[in-house]
Amino acid sequence: MLNHLEEDASLLNKMLKGEESAFQEIYLKYRKPLFIYGLSIVKNEDISIDLVHNAFVDLWQNRLHSIKDAKVKGYLYQIIKSRALNYIRDQQLKARNASHYYIEQEELPDDKLDRLQLKKELQSAISAIPSSASRKILEMRFFEEMSYKEISLAQSISVNTVGAHINRAIKTLRYQFKKKPLIN
Repeated sequence: MLNHLEEDASLLNKMLKGEESAFQEIYLKYRKPLFIYGLSIVKNEDISIDLVHNAFVDLWQNRLHSIKDAKVKGYLYQIIKSRALNYIRDQQLKARNASHYYIEQEELPDDKLDRLQLKKELQSAISAIPSSASRKILEMRFFEEMSYKEISLAQSISVNTVGAHINRAIKTLRYQFKKKPLIN
């Protein structure tokens, strides 16, 4: 009777010769223990299943290069450990990057006040546009984010007329902001 090391060595030799049945025996022998080992590291069943799957893919693909003198069990456990730790590292890095992103995106109280003041001044400038049609079309374009075509259908005017109204309104705003800039 062969001990497990001799059995693994025999299966490895058969697998090196391309016998898929030997690979299947190794798979059936180690998949559950490898799954449990991976699960103990990553704490996620789906990820552990992926780790085991990838370990066996790696075993098959590298059978002629990496594991000639290696012990199959140790080789597989090392793959699981390495990839599990890489997964954890990647998740921590993603979480860290996400937290930096959200911290950078948070508004400070002064920013909120500045935005409110800017919004008030912009609304005041828009309300000072002499043509109510140009004012309405400008609001539809930039605040309601409607396309020129959508505005033309809503107002029953041509797309070119929409463009003319928007250009006229923007010129008026530029003139107002030259007189009194929004940002002090």
